[in-house]
Amino acid sequence: MAQNIYLWAAENGLGTVLIGGLDDQAIAAASAPWLGPAQTVTAVMPIGIPQF
Repeated sequence: MAQNIYLWAAENGLGTVLIGGLDDQAIAAASAPWLGPAQTVTAVMPIGIPQF
């Protein structure tokens, strides 16, 4: 899935990066309104305009 997101971002002139190693408790608290109890966040991929 990450590869497809990278490809989509590049095709649309955007950039992304895969961020892992998250603070489990902080991410669980932040994502609680959107995810069910059986779901967990393992990584984050922000998408935006690359700055060179």
